Amino acid sequence: SVAKDIPFREDVSLYGWEDIEWGVRLRDAGVRLFYNDTAKALHHHHMTLEQSLERMNTLGKSIVEMTKDVPSLDRLPSWWKRLLFNVLIALTPKSLVSQHRKAFLQGIDDAEKQS
Repeated sequence: SVAKDIPFREDVSLYGWEDIEWGVRLRDAGVRLFYNDTAKALHHHHMTLEQSLERMNTLGKSIVEMTKDVPSLDRLPSWWKRLLFNVLIALTPKSLVSQHRKAFLQGIDDAEKQS
């Protein structure tokens, strides 16, 4: 079965990307994936702004680690996208989206410095 041949990773220590990473490995192995544009999902977490920003920071760290293991995982922002994010952050630094982008980029920077 596909799940035995290409298992969902249980060794991931940081939150985030494990479902996307699995999908990339499935795709890279030639497994056909289908998109259903009528599918609906509800994913909701009750958290404070501080918790949400910490989660974004962790997602930044996690994408660096996941990309080391699976280079075809294409979610690590390129230099130009990081530049664009930083410009947008500078334009509206107090907005929720800017705070989240900043936390995400900080997580990436922290993880890349540790590498």
